[in-house]
Amino acid sequence: MIKIIFYGLLLGGAGLVIGYLIFGHVGGEFIPLDNLLNPPQDFLDEIQETITGIRQIRERILISGAIGLGFGILLGAILRKK
Repeated sequence: MIKIIFYGLLLGGAGLVIGYLIFGHVGGEFIPLDNLLNPPQDFLDEIQETITGIRQIRERILISGAIGLGFGILLGAILRKK
């Protein structure tokens, strides 16, 4: 069970990093991590995130991490049986 959790967390983290490297840039510059990690505080921040596309970028990065997590759990389960 520990191996499954380990591979899940490892590849989930790798998926987040790879997702950030692929999707985390706008106009040739990377979005600062604090903009991605902090949710909008009020309605104006929410509008700004929608206009700039940060919301979609955040979703794509999280989906990349979830795919890595799922693949890591699957890999850990396969390696556990061996």
